[in-house]
Amino acid sequence: MQYANNVGRSFDWRHKPRLEVPELPRPEHVVSQPCIGNPDGADAVRAHDHDLLDLVTSGYLDRLGFDYRPASADSTFREPSKLLLALHHV
Repeated sequence: MQYANNVGRSFDWRHKPRLEVPELPRPEHVVSQPCIGNPDGADAVRAHDHDLLDLVTSGYLDRLGFDYRPASADSTFREPSKLLLALHHV
């Protein structure tokens, strides 16, 4: 991670590559952890809708012929059943 901001380090062909798999958290462990949320316990509230939502509500995507569908576990994850199982075991 120390060279994350220098993409040129990814193309260092002079040194021996690191082939060991790094210790990363498993997705089911990350997803099953609840978000901290607001410190006062209140529900999080956006100041305003995301700017990209304007693309949906303005009709621009319709004019481009883009069929907008909200994201779901089925459309986002390769194995959504594992995600849903992890969420239900919290």
